[in-house]
Amino acid sequence: PVSKAEVQKIATDSIDQLIQRDSIEKTWSTASLQSAEKKEFGDKMEWVVVFKNEKASNSKEQNLYVFLSLEGQYIAANYTGE
Repeated sequence: PVSKAEVQKIATDSIDQLIQRDSIEKTWSTASLQSAEKKEFGDKMEWVVVFKNEKASNSKEQNLYVFLSLEGQYIAANYTGE
């Protein structure tokens, strides 16, 4: 398993990759890190890293949740945290 600091770096790098792929808007490059916590989904644990972007064009999409495995592998990202 990776440390919380490593997870935060990996999640930040994941946001950069999502921006490069035009999956999320460029304003996410200046988003602030809100939290990084382990959460249980079904029968497995994952890291959930939350970023906030007050410059997001859609007010319902100001929080981005990045999901990583305990080993630091990118799983997914979304605006709902589900």
